[in-house]
Amino acid sequence: MVELHSNFTIDGSKETVDGVYPTNHAQHETVEITHGFNDWFECGFYIFTSITEGQGWQWVGDHIRPRVAVPKKWHWPVGVSISNELGYQRRQYSPDTWTWEIRPIVDQKVGRWYWSLNPTLDRSFHGENVHQASYFRPTRNSAMT
Repeated sequence: MVELHSNFTIDGSKETVDGVYPTNHAQHETVEITHGFNDWFECGFYIFTSITEGQGWQWVGDHIRPRVAVPKKWHWPVGVSISNELGYQRRQYSPDTWTWEIRPIVDQKVGRWYWSLNPTLDRSFHGENVHQASYFRPTRNSAMT
């Protein structure tokens, strides 16, 4: 699978802060290439870019995302998986250049509704926050299909 993710920052930082470029009116284009190897393992690769006034179109960095899941044939009432995203981003775009994100995912589709709980545990391996402990960010999503 190949996907293009496009995001635009309507109201972001307007000045360079600690060497990180401003984000105001930045257009971000990300190419995601994901391959499912079987019913319990997939691996994704991301190529991040940014388009801003004054910087033009720039390569931001790359991430790799292996994900393991409970196979559907086990017939669990909810989907359960864990995703690990490891990657590099240039210092001009993040104060932390090497990072690791662990994301356990619990999700379910009920009729036309889909919900997921996918908190993250983030860790910096190089950059300003390398000496800080990992931090937790809860995330939940729902949608109607």
